[in-house]
Amino acid sequence: MDPTDKRAIGTPNSTPIEYLVLVCDLGGHRSRAAHQAVENAVAPRAVRCEEIPDGLMVTVPVGGMRERRALARTVWRALRRYLPGVPVTVAGGATWHLRGRESVAVLQARQTLVAGQAICGSGTVILMDDLGAMAFLIGRPVAHLRYFYADVLGPVMEMDDIRAEALLETTSIYLRLSSLADTARLLNLHRNTVQQRLARIAALTGLDPHDPDAKLTLQTAIMARHLVALLTDTSRAVARTRPALVDPSDPHLFPAPAAAGPRRAPTAA
Repeated sequence: MDPTDKRAIGTPNSTPIEYLVLVCDLGGHRSRAAHQAVENAVAPRAVRCEEIPDGLMVTVPVGGMRERRALARTVWRALRRYLPGVPVTVAGGATWHLRGRESVAVLQARQTLVAGQAICGSGTVILMDDLGAMAFLIGRPVAHLRYFYADVLGPVMEMDDIRAEALLETTSIYLRLSSLADTARLLNLHRNTVQQRLARIAALTGLDPHDPDAKLTLQTAIMARHLVALLTDTSRAVARTRPALVDPSDPHLFPAPAAAGPRRAPTAA
């Protein structure tokens, strides 16, 4: 089967199996010989390799989600042997098999690469599972993430940066620890200060950090904000050298900030 033939990569004429998209950061090295290194490593599987500036995008069939890491490590080791001393990073998302879902898999892989390198560093294999609960947000357009956290945290985001960061940091740590005393100790604050900040968050968002359902919404919104910061901040740093891996002009990955939707009226503290 010709790996460059689209029928090998999940169109209706091919066998309905699962595929994995891997984005490989080669540290600035470009060579078609890297294609051969990957193809030899995963043979006899049919693989499609696409050269991108400073990297490689690989689409390869897998036996399911459990096989992803082993296959990603196989590709990573092949590229490491081909480029000794280069901090090669291989990133991937979930597997896919439905027609038209490849774009989601590519978005997952690209976002996992950028966020993963910021969190885990370079020179390794990073799957979106490695990002913890953030994995549930990977693969969503940045515009959607921005709209979500702006809708939940809108009044907080209208405050000056220092006050907003203090409120969100305190809330995030409390949501993780579920203890006023432990949060105060970690932040070197008085317990009453922590309680006042949580009350302020509740008044601004209408979500009580002590309520289980509200906690989940707040945690997800704060995590979405953090993910957007990782993606957009990293894109500025690497855009000059890795435009195809992280393209800040891509309207799907990095659109202009969208206006937030209607916000809840602040409630009394």
